[in-house]
Amino acid sequence: MAALKLEDVRLPRNARRDPALPVFKKLAAGQVHPLRAHCFAGMRGAQLTSGVKELPPDSVTYVYAFEKLESAAKTRHTKSREYRFLKPFAEGLLEAGFIRLKAGDSVFARPQGGKEDGTDDVLQVLVLADGNLASAKYGEDLRNARKEILGPVAEMGPNVPRDGLGGTAFERSGYAKPVEAGARAYPILTTVQTGAGNTVGPGQFMKVSPEQRDSDGVRMRFNALKAVVSASMAASKYLPTQYQEAYERQADL
Repeated sequence: MAALKLEDVRLPRNARRDPALPVFKKLAAGQVHPLRAHCFAGMRGAQLTSGVKELPPDSVTYVYAFEKLESAAKTRHTKSREYRFLKPFAEGLLEAGFIRLKAGDSVFARPQGGKEDGTDDVLQVLVLADGNLASAKYGEDLRNARKEILGPVAEMGPNVPRDGLGGTAFERSGYAKPVEAGARAYPILTTVQTGAGNTVGPGQFMKVSPEQRDSDGVRMRFNALKAVVSASMAASKYLPTQYQEAYERQADL
């Protein structure tokens, strides 16, 4: 397989990418990364994989190289986390040299010694919108579940509910409970189990008593979980086929 041609990424004129951040390259126009070939099969006259909708032709694939030394990788990771932006929001990110990804774009990391044809690259980021999936219903269901969990903005608060006020609709449902001094409430303490050494932890996830099964909180959680799983399964069709095969083998085991 022929080597991929990688080009420098052009940043906005006022952008200054910090050397602590990874150096990104992008595939030259007209190329398709081998691990994404099934997402652009229609452009080459081939049949698309079942469940895959053709990604936009202007989708960009970025590639960056792993560090040669583990110590260098740790240093870059630490400095990246400690980075401070001069301006807030998107403007600050772009001026710092961050790249604005759009639906259809992806980012791969190339391990040291990885083949130049991209077959050894490791997927890091894949950006999809509901319009990229086989059905826009997946995105609609996710938004509806989010809206149900958060509730009306006017009724929300920054902390867990107090006397039934504030927080989110899910937290006010009574199904979620605060974890010690946490700022949010979660459904994990509806059941507990005691293990060796007097440790207490959450019981089976989503296990509820019969009287709670029809409660608002349980319904919200179920709707959100169903929407996330359905959207994730649809999005997984765009992962490299090797990844999909590995997931299937794991599921069979």
